[in-house]
Amino acid sequence: MKFLVAVVVAQVLGEAQDSVCTSHAGDKEECLTAGHCMFIELDSSSRCLPCEVSGSAIPCPPVESIYSMQKVKQCTMQCAHQQIVTKVSPCEDTSGEITLAQCFARGTSAVTKCMWTQFSDAGALKGTCGPCMVGGVGRIPCVTAGMPGPFAGSVSTLCMSQCDDSADCEPMLPGCSNPTVSPPPPAPMAYKPEDLKIAVSDDAPQYYVAKVPPPYGIKEMENAARLAAQAAGWGPDTKQPPSVPFSIYGVPPTSAQNAIAPTIPPGVPIIYGPAPPGMLGVPPPGYGLGTAPPPEMAELAKTQSLLSVARKLRRAQVNAA
Repeated sequence: MKFLVAVVVAQVLGEAQDSVCTSHAGDKEECLTAGHCMFIELDSSSRCLPCEVSGSAIPCPPVESIYSMQKVKQCTMQCAHQQIVTKVSPCEDTSGEITLAQCFARGTSAVTKCMWTQFSDAGALKGTCGPCMVGGVGRIPCVTAGMPGPFAGSVSTLCMSQCDDSADCEPMLPGCSNPTVSPPPPAPMAYKPEDLKIAVSDDAPQYYVAKVPPPYGIKEMENAARLAAQAAGWGPDTKQPPSVPFSIYGVPPTSAQNAIAPTIPPGVPIIYGPAPPGMLGVPPPGYGLGTAPPPEMAELAKTQSLLSVARKLRRAQVNAA
């Protein structure tokens, strides 16, 4: 890469002597109206150079970079390509498969800082990683849930940035990363029922499950509902708790049965209703506790469902005969 840059610079310096651009180094307007030129403003001087040489595009040096032993303050060109010299950040990963831990590990290992974005794409949760600070641009803010994702039709559900732990830190500078800073808390995410050992039938719709984090208040329940709705691909106009009631089939366990069981916070509207279609082993509304059914109950419900289907098939065969 360094060899390639050296060749390009040598070519520019060799052919710039005959360029109409070089005679307008001190005046930006004259430089940009002389032809295919770029005006580079430095700390204590300026340059006017061609932005095309022998049909090849010559990019601008990025703002805040070092050019001719001076810091670049601005670069403007009169060429259609509008390219800027840059390099791929060690954070960059747009495969959709990268996790929050993997993204932040890239930043830590490269002595820089990264930003991880989770988004829903056709119902599937994916993640991307990129820099949270870009030279000449500054800090890149996190997207908020519900904003368009990185791919067409996708919706952002969550964003975590390593730049958030130090408001005035320049992560591109050595020593910015502080190894003593505690790692960020696990990012909230939507799960599939089977990830939480919730049994569903084969013909059940695709469900997304979001955990309600401590202290299990109205705000935490609202955020969990929003996360699950966005993971399912529902739009920002979808009504959700506490604007509409939660549907539950049983009360939470009492402290005598489970000392750490959270209760529904006051002011949260609820209604008793049946379990979503296809969730196995859930008792009727108002019977039992509102927890995930025990595995044996789910297995029994699945067996009963298969037996019911088999009986219907036999009756259909008898009627057909």
